Amino acid sequence: MGHGDYSAATTKVLRMVNTLAVDNEAKHAIEALRCELQKAQAKLQAIEDLKGQS
Repeated sequence: MGHGDYSAATTKVLRMVNTLAVDNEAKHAIEALRCELQKAQAKLQAIEDLKGQS
């Protein structure tokens, strides 16, 4: 295995690790957004319920 092969393999591994980190961040962001969306939907439902009562 030459020096070039090693550096190419290292780059590939680093790229994979980077991709995983980005995926993980994206998952956290999506989870946070989903949580906010659920809160908003709950508020909207409460407003609709109040309107229905009046």
